[in-house]
Amino acid sequence: MILGTPGFIGSRLVEARLERGIPVRALAERVEISVPAIYGYEKGASSPRADVLRRLCDALDVPERYFLMPVEEQTGSAVFYRAQRSTSVAACNAAEAKLSWLHRLGTVVGQFVDLPSMSLPDFAIPRDPLALSDGEVERFAVETRRYWGLGQGPISNMVALLEKHGVLLARAQVDADALDGLSQFFPDHAVGLLAANKESGPRSRFDVAHELGHLVLHRGVEQSRLNKPSEWRAFENQAHRFAAALLFPPEAFRHEVKSFTLDGFFELKMRWKVSVRMMMMQAQRLGFLSDDAMTRLHINYARRGYKRSEPLDEQLPPEQPRLIRRAIELWVAERGFEEVCAHLPFANRDIVTLTGVPRGVLTGESAQVLRLVPASTAAENAPGPQDTPPGGGTVTPLRRL
Repeated sequence: MILGTPGFIGSRLVEARLERGIPVRALAERVEISVPAIYGYEKGASSPRADVLRRLCDALDVPERYFLMPVEEQTGSAVFYRAQRSTSVAACNAAEAKLSWLHRLGTVVGQFVDLPSMSLPDFAIPRDPLALSDGEVERFAVETRRYWGLGQGPISNMVALLEKHGVLLARAQVDADALDGLSQFFPDHAVGLLAANKESGPRSRFDVAHELGHLVLHRGVEQSRLNKPSEWRAFENQAHRFAAALLFPPEAFRHEVKSFTLDGFFELKMRWKVSVRMMMMQAQRLGFLSDDAMTRLHINYARRGYKRSEPLDEQLPPEQPRLIRRAIELWVAERGFEEVCAHLPFANRDIVTLTGVPRGVLTGESAQVLRLVPASTAAENAPGPQDTPPGGGTVTPLRRL
């Protein structure tokens, strides 16, 4: 008689428990087993019986297949957090689990729907990226624009740009106001998680560009270096500088900014879709503002109450990821929701949270009709992925298994 569950992957239990924020002792009480038993499952020393597995699935709200799907072969880089050091370990663990789930979801969906291949630039970054000068960091940002053929003008949609080049993004609720996003590089698809509770579009665009900076500059950095506050802060500063130069290139900044005042920056905010605060910092980096002038601007900025939100933010809502959502909708339209759900590794609520796909798509309760046009036709008629008309989309080929 076989005891336990063959193929049970203990690391998945750790991951699900961290994502749900459930301590080992609390999970053991819910499942009515001992704490050592939980540790044994997590370490792979044993596996749960069928009845215990069902109770674990109920307690964690995951399907049984979550624990049994093969382990991915891809190894990811260090995980970079755009967060304050005060962010709790539990919040970071839960966000990192979501990030891992996003990559796994992309891996599964990519077996049935052709997702864009990842095309991040692969520059000759020094073994220690902190050896880069500030000017070199900005140059790599400009080179990234050149690599993608973006020119010197504003980027209309940062999220769509990264998705077009094979980066999987999700916007989800995180349990920490100080956590803006995190990212991780994988050889097949890099992934990034953005905080859904950030309502400023310009600041969210900066978060996206910041995570891209990590993916371009820091993919070879070891996780242990991020545990050192001074080095973590230096990597963050490099990503800040990369993001600013990517969103508003220094050459264009010198050409377009005529008045280094709050009102002068606001004149450019809608065109470049960046915050006034970012332009202030960029002006100081490029030598247009002295320390004293910057201090006066900061005082005026705070006096006007702009620290929490800036004028025009409401006209620039956060950009929403759509790649995985549209792939799942196409997959369901082709194969039916029951077959699709049989392959998806998570509960429906997690798929909805990570992708924004309407819950009815995964239950058959409602149908969404999309006007699909051949990808070649869409490419001829539209300037870029961010300009896809509402209610429409492009055809993504399904893989025939």
